[in-house]
Amino acid sequence: SRRCWRRVQAHRFWSWQLALSPDGRRLATVTGQYLSGGWKYEPAAETEPSVKVFDTLTGDPLAAFSHGPPVLSCTFSPDSRRLAAANMMGEVRVWDWQNAAEGRPETQWTSPDFTSWGSIKTHHYCGGIYGLAFAPDGASLLGCGIGPMNDPMAGNGRMTWQRWNWQKGERMDQIKDG
Repeated sequence: SRRCWRRVQAHRFWSWQLALSPDGRRLATVTGQYLSGGWKYEPAAETEPSVKVFDTLTGDPLAAFSHGPPVLSCTFSPDSRRLAAANMMGEVRVWDWQNAAEGRPETQWTSPDFTSWGSIKTHHYCGGIYGLAFAPDGASLLGCGIGPMNDPMAGNGRMTWQRWNWQKGERMDQIKDG
């Protein structure tokens, strides 16, 4: 019909990415604006939960989770039970989103290979994990994004891929040079 049948105001700032659960019943969305939070230019605290889950039939919010902004990517596990999200600082969090006690992640880790400090022209952090995907068997999680760079304004960052055992937060593999 090409008609909008529902509008949902997911965030006050834009959504960086959406993920539809494999069962089609849930939609996750992530947000966050990079604002300097201190003299070391670390990101300021979020102003709203950066990760949210909605029911696709009703549009009702089902869960909201805190994560260091900006959160750039998200994905559901193959069984639709877990939700992973990652940010500009290389921090990955995985929630059993239906059973997340007080919003605490089931596991979390940081990969420093996905962020960079801009030292030429402008001083700030940049880069991040822009894509996430669970393996079809749900045992590992793949992340891709931009890593270290000399001049962020020139966009000369290194494309980086890593695969993790998400339950342990351990890197299993990564892109090879050459």
